[in-house]
Amino acid sequence: YLLLKFQPVNRRGIYEFVDEEARNGQTFWYDVRAVDADRQEREVYTKIEATPVDTKPPKRVPPPLLELRDNAILVSFRPSDDPDFKCYRIWRSEGPLAEFKPVAEIGERGATSWIDPRVASEKGYVYAVTVVDRAGNESVPSNDRMAIARDLSAPEKPLEIVAVPMDR
Repeated sequence: YLLLKFQPVNRRGIYEFVDEEARNGQTFWYDVRAVDADRQEREVYTKIEATPVDTKPPKRVPPPLLELRDNAILVSFRPSDDPDFKCYRIWRSEGPLAEFKPVAEIGERGATSWIDPRVASEKGYVYAVTVVDRAGNESVPSNDRMAIARDLSAPEKPLEIVAVPMDR
């Protein structure tokens, strides 16, 4: 919608008009006319051109779920229902007090998981997710979650096992 505010000549106060048919990115023109108490119109007072823009960020998604993989962490989350969805942005910090940095963008609404392969074993990582719309507005970050990366692989088979007799 579009909100026009104006102050009439020789009057106090601000008057408002809301155009609920206005759409973001589309230009609209309005003629503002003075009308007296007898509903007599005067000439066009002014012409106004307005193009509404989308400034409303998408809704926040719930916190991500984290699943440990072998030297990786799987980050998964619920999909956004924002009508002008552009992408999900995955944020990561390397500890609870470290700064968050974007590590991935996913441009498909239904793709709600991402594997972080750039983790070090026994180190903690904190993740949050935001939603970005086509106008570039970004949601508030989800609540964050933390996981400690682990090396989950089985040890390699030894090349050779040697029995050494010992004297008791």
